Amino acid sequence: IAKYITENVGGDLSLSTLSRLFLISPNHLSNRFKKLTGIGLNEYINILRIKNANQLMVTGHSITEAALDSGFQSVRTFNNSYKEYMGMTPTEYIKKTLNQKRSKV
Repeated sequence: IAKYITENVGGDLSLSTLSRLFLISPNHLSNRFKKLTGIGLNEYINILRIKNANQLMVTGHSITEAALDSGFQSVRTFNNSYKEYMGMTPTEYIKKTLNQKRSKV
C-alpha cells in the first residue's frame, strides 16, 4: 500500500479508494497502517505530497502547480498542511531554498 501511495502521490488516495483497491475495510486499513508505520494514513500521504511539491517548486513550478500536481485538492489545503508539517509557508520555503543555492555559488 505504501508503494502504491508513493507511485500515485498525485492521484486519488482517499481512504475509500485505497480500501476498495486493496480489498480491505477502511477502518482496518487505517488502523493497520498506523500500527505498522506509527503514523496515520492521511499524515503519511500529506508528507509524501509535500515532499513531492517541494521537488516541483525548486524546479520552477508555481506553488499552485506544485500543490495540485501533488494531489492536494486546493491551494488552501496545501498551504495549511504545508505550514503544519514544514513550519513555514511554501513561499518561505522557496525563498529559503533560493537563498541557500545563492550562498553556495
